[in-house]
Parts: sequence; C-alpha cells; structure tokens
Amino acid sequence: MTVVGNAIFILCMYFLPALISALHWHHNQNAIFLTNLFFGWTVIGWVAALIWCTTSQLAVIKRATPNTPVTRAWIDAALFV
Repeated sequence: MTVVGNAIFILCMYFLPALISALHWHHNQNAIFLTNLFFGWTVIGWVAALIWCTTSQLAVIKRATPNTPVTRAWIDAALFV
C-alpha cells in the first residue's frame, strides 16, 4: 500500500465509531463524532465512542390524535429525526 492508502485506512479506523453512527442514523451521531474527534486519540475515548455508537434508543411515538396542530407537528418532527 502507498502512503495515501495507509493514511486513508488509518483515518477510516480512527473515525469508525462516527461512521457507524452515521450509517445507523444514531440519534446522537453529532455527539459521537465530536467525542471521537476530540477524545478518539485516547484508547478509552475511542472505545467509549465505539460502544456508544452501537447502542441506540428507539424513538417511541405515542399514539395521539393527529388532528391537533401541536400533536401533528410533534409526530412529523419525530419521524424525521
């Protein structure tokens, strides 16, 4: 491999938690990216970001009447997050 190939491989491995969170549409993907960016150089920060990106909370949408504007806006916002 060339120097450029090695650099791309190292960057992909470094940002692996951020890539996983982006591919899985994690609800905290921005925070995972920032944690990975600033604390990924430590092994603990990288492992913490990796564990964080593999755990996700499913959004729970409550059953409500969609006729009220507030409820409809809440449901629309929850679907597009």
